[in-house]
Amino acid sequence: MFPETDAAHAGMAWVPRDLDLELQTMASKFTLDADARKKWLAFLMDRAPSGSDVQVRVGALSGYSPLPYLPAATAMWIGRQFDASGRTLVYLCRAADLLTYVALLGVALARGRRARWLLAVCALVPVGLLGAATVSCDGVTYALLLVLISCIVRAGSTSERWRRADTVVTGATALALGLAKPPYAEIGRAH
Repeated sequence: MFPETDAAHAGMAWVPRDLDLELQTMASKFTLDADARKKWLAFLMDRAPSGSDVQVRVGALSGYSPLPYLPAATAMWIGRQFDASGRTLVYLCRAADLLTYVALLGVALARGRRARWLLAVCALVPVGLLGAATVSCDGVTYALLLVLISCIVRAGSTSERWRRADTVVTGATALALGLAKPPYAEIGRAH
């Protein structure tokens, strides 16, 4: 499907040429041109990106597990089925990440009944909300951390009985959280 990437091209990804150009144009117009920011809705109706695949640098993204990007990738796949523009795909990915954040927060609040207010306040911290509404691994990682904290609160509760499902949720959350960020300590030792 894609050419193999050697060590010299680590941190690169293959995307349609028009998508790369469209994202560069979008970044410059939406951050520099005030009139274009006001007309963002019109840009959502652009044609879908096309062209031959080109290799672009994705930087630190290449070291991450695909797990925290599954919501965005799913939204992007759905958008591509409808020939959505690159701009629409970005907004679909952001919406999917935010919905995933809210769903995981719902799990955290349901599990950590004794610390609901603390979990809610932690979830509403501006940096958490910003991470949840962007296409990054941060929102999913932060929400998984809140779920794990809620599991720990539940384990320490004397009023709630620990069940097998609690062990499964705690183990799955800890595993997912471990896969959500790259193992920086291991990478540092390798060099």
